[in-house]
Parts: sequence; structure tokens; C-alpha cells
Amino acid sequence: MKRQVRHPIDSLWFVLTKASKSRSKSSGGGFTLIESLVAIIIISITVVAISPPIFWATGTRVQNRRAEQALSIAQATIDRVRAKVERGGSTALELPAIDTTAAAGKRPYPAGPLPSAQWTSMQAVTKPCNTIASLDPAAKQYPDVGQYLPVMTTTDSVCKPDFLVQIFRNDGICADGLACSASALPVNERRPVAFSVGVRVYSAIAGNGTTPLLKDKASLTGTTATGQAGTRPLAVLYATVAKSDASASLNNYRALCQAGGTACE
Repeated sequence: MKRQVRHPIDSLWFVLTKASKSRSKSSGGGFTLIESLVAIIIISITVVAISPPIFWATGTRVQNRRAEQALSIAQATIDRVRAKVERGGSTALELPAIDTTAAAGKRPYPAGPLPSAQWTSMQAVTKPCNTIASLDPAAKQYPDVGQYLPVMTTTDSVCKPDFLVQIFRNDGICADGLACSASALPVNERRPVAFSVGVRVYSAIAGNGTTPLLKDKASLTGTTATGQAGTRPLAVLYATVAKSDASASLNNYRALCQAGGTACE
């Protein structure tokens, strides 16, 4: 007679049934070895099933929190540039570096920096402990377009940056109503009164790679680890800066936005 081969599920059910009957016959008996193994298997399957959603939710929440910090840094950086222009004491050399690839009336859109392109000229006294205060309007120089400034949100003895800030602008309009690049004044005397400025804030982990960083903002949905933050900025912010108390401020603003450019969008 041929032996009847049971389906694995049927076999497991048969074993559980026999174990249950065997246990019911014994008074006050504990769990059998088979019952304990089955319980362990069920718990393991449950843990494996719920772990990915937990990691996904935690990773996304952490990245969103970092993105909020990055956006605050970007906004603070632009506010400092705007304050500098409003005070009227800023020459072209005291403002963010110009993206020379940006056409007249267009937003600056330079390439992302290299992970190794760290700016060191503006670092705090205890290098490299930079905080957002390192971008104080009194500073006389900003990083080059292809470089970034390492910034910390808190200071400690380790002095390890949390974010990398890239800041840039287009040529803009000078006080004489002409594009600054066409001004007859020496470079150190040109005073831009209207221009478009951009800021990209990367996570510090972006400095650990070897390839150039990307320009477009990282997607922060559905991530279990660093996601796109290793190569893309967590925050990208643009603003139009125009000196408001100048007699020709409206004309300067119009000149900046001429020819259907994107600088004022």
C-alpha cells in the first residue's frame, strides 16, 4: 500500500490537533515543545511583517524633521543677505558669489558642489564649529558658487557639521540701473540693489560621497534610511532681493524681471 503524502499545511494542522488533544487529556499540563515552537514561529512572522512599516515611518519622520531645519537655515541665510542690501553697505564682493551661467533676468541654477568642496574662509574661531551665525551680514565674503559652508545647529566639543549650505545669486542690477556686469564702476565699488538669490541646504552626510551633489530637492517620502539626502538638498529656496528704500527701486526691480525672466518668480 502506498503511503499517503500529506500537504505541509495539513501536516502542521494534524500535528497541532494531536498536540491539542494530547494536552487536553493531561490535567494541569504546560505547553508542549511543539506548541512552544509554533508560538515562536507565529511571533517571528508577526514581527517581520510589522517591522518594515515601522522603519519606513521612522525614517520618513527623521528626514522631514531635518528638512524643516534645513528650510529654516535657508530662510535665515536669505534674510541675512536681504538685511545686508537694505542697509545699503554691501558691495558685489560682500554678497553671495555670482552664478556666471545664469542669463540676464534668469534665476541662478549652478551645479551642485563636490562633497570635498568645503569653504573654510568664514569658519568660526573654533574651526570647524560653524553655526548659522557664521553667515552674519558683517562677514565680508561668502563661499564660491561651487563650494559649501559646513553649518552646525548646535555647538559641542566634536564640532561636526549638521548641514552643508550652498548660496549663490545672479548678476543683478546695480545702483546705476544697469546690469552689474555692465557697470563702469570697479568691481569693489559696485553695489547690487536687485538680484535673485538661491540657497541649497544639504544634509552633512552628502559630504561623505565622491560624486558631485545634485541640484534638485530630495524626495522625502517613503524612505527607511538616508533616501535621496545623500546626494540631493533637503531644502532649496529662492528669493528676489531688492533694496526698497532706493528712489529707483521699482525701476530696478522691473529691470531685473525683464524679458520674461524667472528671477522674480
